[in-house]
Amino acid sequence: MGKLRDQMLLDLQLSGAKPSTQRAYLREAENLARYFNKSPEQLGEGELKEYMLYLMKERHLSGGTLRFYVAGLKFLYRTTLKREWAVEKIRTPQAKRNFRWFWILRR
Repeated sequence: MGKLRDQMLLDLQLSGAKPSTQRAYLREAENLARYFNKSPEQLGEGELKEYMLYLMKERHLSGGTLRFYVAGLKFLYRTTLKREWAVEKIRTPQAKRNFRWFWILRR
């Protein structure tokens, strides 16, 4: 993933992403490549959906963590690879609201 990683890092820097965000997004792109043992350039929508299911069902990631991972993958495909179609149908889980706090703050 060397050349692709370098391009993604450059895109992240140009977008003004914080260093911690850069590291997290790059790590998630590397995790995706490792999971399929292929470059993300060779993957399509089906593989991305399979990977998301893996993160949800096998790794049991929380909704917040999963949303962050999805954001990293969307950045990779939209910005670096210019393949909007690959991620346009991937949705992030809705955040769970803490209704107790909602009602307290509303008073």
